[in-house]
Amino acid sequence: MTALCNDEEISCIPSGNAKRSKILVGDYVDLIPNDYGEKQVVSKVLPRRNVLIRPPIANLDQLFIIFSKVPKTDYLLVDKLLVYCYINNIVPFIVINKVDLYTEDEILDIKKQYSDAVSDIICVSGTNGIGIDELRKKLNGMLSAFAGQSAVGKSTILNAISPKLKLKTNGLSRKINRGKHTTRHSEIYVVDDIKIADTPGFSMLDLNIDIEPEDLGKYYKEFDKIGKCKYTNCDHTNIDDKDCMIAKLVKENKINDLRYKRYVQLYNLLKEKWRKKYD
Repeated sequence: MTALCNDEEISCIPSGNAKRSKILVGDYVDLIPNDYGEKQVVSKVLPRRNVLIRPPIANLDQLFIIFSKVPKTDYLLVDKLLVYCYINNIVPFIVINKVDLYTEDEILDIKKQYSDAVSDIICVSGTNGIGIDELRKKLNGMLSAFAGQSAVGKSTILNAISPKLKLKTNGLSRKINRGKHTTRHSEIYVVDDIKIADTPGFSMLDLNIDIEPEDLGKYYKEFDKIGKCKYTNCDHTNIDDKDCMIAKLVKENKINDLRYKRYVQLYNLLKEKWRKKYD
């Protein structure tokens, strides 16, 4: 494995106290000289900001969820990813790629659904360079990952971010291999002050989240921004509940009805999961 230290790639091996299986992509580690070879020794894995299992990565700062008109966006997957981000203290962004293919009404619809749910929505074209400077600023100084279905244009966006990148499918000009998991090999792409984790698992994410169904609403930021229910234990799933502030705001078009309907769908999926867990 390799680590990045002062902009230099260093070959290293884990010590007995930091076995390879316990080191994840994104880990910060202590290195010490190796008396028996040229490679440095990873003596310690430093405390982590977060730890994700699928994909296996630590200390992720940001997740950029890529939209594209073709293939059609899986909005339920997007909502799952947002829940996943907020549970794990990751800042989510939405990137509308191939923006020149969208109508103004289509872009407005996406913004209506997600403006109160994410930190920012960025419109880009990896092919034409639209919005790339704005996206590059968001990436600087952070460990980020891109999520999206196949063919949404992740590689094209990365190539547009920096002329140093020559990404075709999974190749990149510079790779920092900082860990190996038993089920997949993960890497970090580094260009100047930009670090992007190669995490294909985000495109296949299932809602394997160990939270109670009643806690799901805590991870819908638009709920907190606008109002709270009369009852603290309200699950917000009954649109006709007069005491539910969320249902009231949906009817008043202050919370997007499409996001709300998918919220109810996710709530029911979680409820079924917990029912099977304790049956």
